[in-house]
Amino acid sequence: MIRLLLSLGVRRGELCGLKWSDINFFASTININRNLLYLPEKGIFEDTPKTPKSKREISVTSNELQMLNSHRAYQFKRQLELGDAWIETDYIFTSWNGSALHPDTISSWFKKLIKKYDLPDISIHSLRNTNATMLLMNGLPVKAVSSRLGHSNAVTTSNIYSHALKSVDEEAATVIDNILSNGNKQDKKGAVYKTTSYLFI
Repeated sequence: MIRLLLSLGVRRGELCGLKWSDINFFASTININRNLLYLPEKGIFEDTPKTPKSKREISVTSNELQMLNSHRAYQFKRQLELGDAWIETDYIFTSWNGSALHPDTISSWFKKLIKKYDLPDISIHSLRNTNATMLLMNGLPVKAVSSRLGHSNAVTTSNIYSHALKSVDEEAATVIDNILSNGNKQDKKGAVYKTTSYLFI
């Protein structure tokens, strides 16, 4: 769950709502089709994603697919152990008997995990923020990040992650300065920028 939250940047409810039918192992994609929510008067229920753009297709790597395959094997084993007690829902992440997983369960489990290993006190939603920040600081276009996150538009992404965009802009200033300067220069990360001939039209 942690790996998918970090690599996909999905919301907690979107992760809980993932089904095996949403995974395309041949195309290496995951479709976000639903949001799993909880209300005292309704219990756990499926809802549409937060915004129209939140219903989306996200590319994944072989690492994520391999982990999902391992998890599916574990789930099959669990199903055999429980027999008739297993409830078939097609959810990837479930409670002990295959039924829908309460979204708060992930949050409470994550809080115990970070406390156990003396990690910074962050919420499960911080993993989504970490995903977006890492992508932006490594030069991925805002529109592409916005699409993966399922934001309604790129402006929303820019407003939320302005700190990361500022950092990228500062890095861009360093890069262009090194390119335009005579000779080779190194930035703070040790990257070398070579001055070559440029044609301006």
